[in-house]
Amino acid sequence: MFALRIAWDAPPDNSGRKGAVRRAMKLFDGAGLQKAAIPEGLDLYAADAPHGPDLHHCAQTGKVICLWGFTTQGDAHALMQIYRRDGSQGLEAVRGDFALVLVDPRARRLVALRDGLGIKPLYWCETKGALCVAGSLPLLEAVSGAPFELDHDWVIRAVAGLSMSRSKTPFNGCAKLAPGHLLQASGVEREVRRVHAFDPSSPPAHEHDASRVSAYRSLLDRAAVLRVPPTGDLAIEVSGGLDSSTVLGLVAAARADGARGLHGFAFVGFEMEPLRVLQSTAWAGCRETYVTTQRDEAGLAAARTLAWQVLGHPAEHGICLGHTAFYGQARKLGYRAIYSGFGGDEGVTNYGGVQLRELSVTRQKRALWRSVRGNAMTRPLRFLRHWIAPRRQLPVDLAMARGAERQLDAIPLTQEALDRIDGARAIRENANYMSPHNSINAHAIAMLEKPFVSTRTESCTLMAAAHGLDHYWPLLDVDLIEGWLTAPAIEKASGNHGRFLHRRAVEGIMPPAIQWQRGKHMGEPLARGVQAEQGPGPFKVAPAPLHRVLSEIVDTDRLAWLVASAQSVGDNPASAPARRSLGILEELNNWLFWRDERP
Repeated sequence: MFALRIAWDAPPDNSGRKGAVRRAMKLFDGAGLQKAAIPEGLDLYAADAPHGPDLHHCAQTGKVICLWGFTTQGDAHALMQIYRRDGSQGLEAVRGDFALVLVDPRARRLVALRDGLGIKPLYWCETKGALCVAGSLPLLEAVSGAPFELDHDWVIRAVAGLSMSRSKTPFNGCAKLAPGHLLQASGVEREVRRVHAFDPSSPPAHEHDASRVSAYRSLLDRAAVLRVPPTGDLAIEVSGGLDSSTVLGLVAAARADGARGLHGFAFVGFEMEPLRVLQSTAWAGCRETYVTTQRDEAGLAAARTLAWQVLGHPAEHGICLGHTAFYGQARKLGYRAIYSGFGGDEGVTNYGGVQLRELSVTRQKRALWRSVRGNAMTRPLRFLRHWIAPRRQLPVDLAMARGAERQLDAIPLTQEALDRIDGARAIRENANYMSPHNSINAHAIAMLEKPFVSTRTESCTLMAAAHGLDHYWPLLDVDLIEGWLTAPAIEKASGNHGRFLHRRAVEGIMPPAIQWQRGKHMGEPLARGVQAEQGPGPFKVAPAPLHRVLSEIVDTDRLAWLVASAQSVGDNPASAPARRSLGILEELNNWLFWRDERP
């Protein structure tokens, strides 16, 4: 974690700033401030903690580089050599899970860069003639020396459930550097450009090839080895599914002591889920497995407050709140890293549902014949149907369209506020994320680049760091994803099995029952009976009083209708969206009052 402020044309102004930065830094597991002999005009604060950045300062040139995370090209010193040799173009090719900032005082230039998928967050703003960059919003606000001004349009989007963004933040004049983007600031010039994008193209092929499986497996192993220390205790999120079992098996295989230092953590909500979790951890040989079956409301309330402090706003992706229990337990047990299988569904374990359409559109006749299912009578007919007229998807998924309309009905905004952000269009577009694609790769890239993915990794990274943990997602390795993208479509699905390339590649690192299962089939929800006894949920009344920012945009009549819907029982389809909207509104309301009252 780091924060810096550049004001080349004015002397450093530390009045009251260092104390604020120190307080913000201590949120990250008590991290202190690392000091360096830095050039005049630059205020630099770096975490003095195990999960802090790699800091390098060149005394001869005055260049300073901060690296949070890791790169396959090496540490901060190695990156400095790359910059010295190739300039910012050399940094554009850097791979890993990282956020980095390089300051070149002689050229009066700053270069900031994020990894291609946005594992480590990076924020920037300009205030009082200074350029500020930091790894979290609270740190950025502290180093800027002035409270941020709330963006009221962001509040509207948040009420509507539309606030996730790859580049926008809740505050005016404050931006998030998007994944795979580079910021270059020189003098008064500011340039933000994309330096990494996935290529959707893949070669045609008509037969399965075992060499492609082994090549992909090598990339899987490398993704784990890069992120796993050879010894020591580590925590693994386990769900009993293909993705988490993959990461569990890969991490165990990458360690000198196997799985003896691995500890599984799971939150289960279905009756068959504990069995699947224990099945995968026992196969890998984990020392211990911690399984949580109950929702901890007190713990979630504390996690929400921590998110306000660490993220700088309410959690937009709620999974980071639920995982806080993992983080706390892992930290108590002395772990320094936690691993997750998230990101597989969006990328390398994509089900390949558009395979037949892709093979038809690209005229891969033999591959299409091999991939079409059926018997001697039905198979030729199905082949002809796909070959003559490629299967077309509806422009709008009907189930998702109905869900979008229910979501619109459950938004307690005035029509004026909703129109201000073009909310109706945005909700309908967001609901149709399964829009037609002509290839598996195009669908996977679209999913990976949705704000949903980077918002989850950013928020979980910061919440884990607040507990002294590094959070890793090996299936979101850029080189791994690019290798998977280059595999032909025929390798990615086969008959009844999607994820076909991945399933073959993970042979021997998980139980076959998990390797080849079509779905998790976890049974009935564990909490169904409890919910029936306790009623529909906690949202009996609307938040009161409403913060002034919300009172200007909330439709009180619609709010009253939502409260009534939230209290309804039975199969009322409006009940769940109503509770969800009231929960969002309550969270925003509490955060706004908290922000007003903070020191």
